[in-house]
Amino acid sequence: MRLSFFYTDKSSRNGTVTQADLYSEKVLPLSVNRSLKIASSGAQLIRVLDKKQSYIWVEPNAILFVKSADHYVKTLIQDEQQKKWALRHSTIKDLLPLLSGGEFLRLNRFYIINCQHFSHFDRNKKMIYFKDGFSILISHAISPFVLNAFH
Repeated sequence: MRLSFFYTDKSSRNGTVTQADLYSEKVLPLSVNRSLKIASSGAQLIRVLDKKQSYIWVEPNAILFVKSADHYVKTLIQDEQQKKWALRHSTIKDLLPLLSGGEFLRLNRFYIINCQHFSHFDRNKKMIYFKDGFSILISHAISPFVLNAFH
């Protein structure tokens, strides 16, 4: 999957961007060798804050995992072969409607997972594994109903 990230200033008023916003002066491509990309499904891009304290815009299908951190959510984002964590000032409840289609599943009050990238759970080690072998330790219990839905 090829993904484009976009930087913008922090004065932007909301957490999504439309195609018209991409061509305005506020949103700039992350690098010149990456092309602008709009989700083919028409889904809006989601704004998150990267470690460099600048906003980036990502497609919902590039989000692998979301973890609640009070009034922030930590999102694990896939960009080609690289994964990175980013923050968003939002709650899980507010973020879930922005995520596209039925590919995202809320595991409990703390986690959302993208089912397209998910491989399996290890209940003993409390780990979530993705199709590429990447894993995340989960500290909160996941409902047996949700776990059984994957088997």
